Amino acid sequence: MATWGYARVSTAEQETAPQVMALVAAGVPADHIASEVISGSVPALARPILASVLGRLVTGDVLVVAKLDRLGRNSADLLSVIEGLDRRGVAVRLLDMGADTGTAAGRLVVQVLAAVAEWERGVMLERTRAGIAAARKAGRHPGRRRVLTPFQRDEARRMAAEGRSLRDIGRVLGVGKTIVWRAVKDAA
Repeated sequence: MATWGYARVSTAEQETAPQVMALVAAGVPADHIASEVISGSVPALARPILASVLGRLVTGDVLVVAKLDRLGRNSADLLSVIEGLDRRGVAVRLLDMGADTGTAAGRLVVQVLAAVAEWERGVMLERTRAGIAAARKAGRHPGRRRVLTPFQRDEARRMAAEGRSLRDIGRVLGVGKTIVWRAVKDAA
């Protein structure tokens, strides 16, 4: 029986150190902790480090994570992973909730938490979409600002109509051909 730990962050700007410290404090040997930088929306088995950890777990092992959402945000994927581990005789411990899937109460807590995690993500996406729609309605354009001014876009269209290549127009305007292509395409 071995205890393994898994820590995950979504972006390179974030750090796994707090999770790793919590795992070590919970008794996970430092050399049994795997960390990766990848979005929680990526299915568990598509995450290289997590897939590797899951592959090495055997009956009697325990997988420890600081929080449920470190394993994933999609409740169906999350429950599939946990149920697969349960069938193999591997327990999952969630430090922040004090839940252990080795018990019936722990399995219930995990199922409820997985549903809540998916709900939270859905609410966040709804709010984001609503914010973008409100901004567009107010005449603002969310996202990256345009590189070319309206005058430069008109010039790009004029040069393209004259038959100049996108690369040549890009050189004149000091931008890449993809930006020129977008400016020309937007006029069509």
